[in-house]
Amino acid sequence: MKMQQSTPDEIEMLLAFVRDRDASCPNCGYNVRDLTKPICPECQEELLLAVGARIYPIIWLLITIAPGVFTGITAGVVAVVIAIEWPPKFVPLGAIVLATFFLLSAVTAIVITINYKRFIRQPRAQQVLWAVGTWVVHLAAFFTFVYLVI
Repeated sequence: MKMQQSTPDEIEMLLAFVRDRDASCPNCGYNVRDLTKPICPECQEELLLAVGARIYPIIWLLITIAPGVFTGITAGVVAVVIAIEWPPKFVPLGAIVLATFFLLSAVTAIVITINYKRFIRQPRAQQVLWAVGTWVVHLAAFFTFVYLVI
């Protein structure tokens, strides 16, 4: 994520700052001591010399956990319906598999949310891969369910 273009003087100040000083990349936490160019060697994030706290970009985190949040809510609604109609007369295997998927999806979203700093420190490309993978799995499950039901 490029926030602004650094001037040559700003780049030199950054390199002078990290020369002989331990400093962490704000994106991945890698020690950038003794850099020769203003790019983190670990995650390839452009580094800027700035004062103040970093504002974490959380868009890919939100996109990644959204399906788990929605399936978790759905799993809760299904659990309430089952509890009202207890004992159920017949529970199809597909409903059990779907409810299990919903529950695992919700638990995964909770775990990712608890460990959000670890997620945010990943390179942006890896965050996008997590988000796309999560949506592909959920859409595949949805279309499989629709295909089997209809």
